Amino acid sequence: VAISTTDSYNNGTMRAIFGNDDAVKAINENNALDWPKGTILAKVQRDQKIDENGNINTGKFNQVEYLIKDKTKYADAKGWGWARFKTLDLVPDGKNASFTKKCIRCHLPVKDEDYVFTFPINIVLS
Repeated sequence: VAISTTDSYNNGTMRAIFGNDDAVKAINENNALDWPKGTILAKVQRDQKIDENGNINTGKFNQVEYLIKDKTKYADAKGWGWARFKTLDLVPDGKNASFTKKCIRCHLPVKDEDYVFTFPINIVLS
């Protein structure tokens, strides 16, 4: 389920963030600062494409990133499994699990938000 969107002016990209059922349940229960075990978040990043009228749309696919919550399994990685796949060929970022150090460094500013930058939209699903 789409749970949020973001853009990045510094590199001209747009992102759509998706969450599994566990993520949606956590959002609906106002528990997005301590995501439960089983939460999966996916962020799809695309280039911004601006038409002649100034409308901004999504362009070329760049990458997809995943966060998978399991405090026990990923205890050494702040409770999250991290993954990034680049290009439409879904090339993994990094050659081994040590790439997560780069992910964690980037996410340190939001450690009080359970290392997640995304502020979910209010989702009400029946």
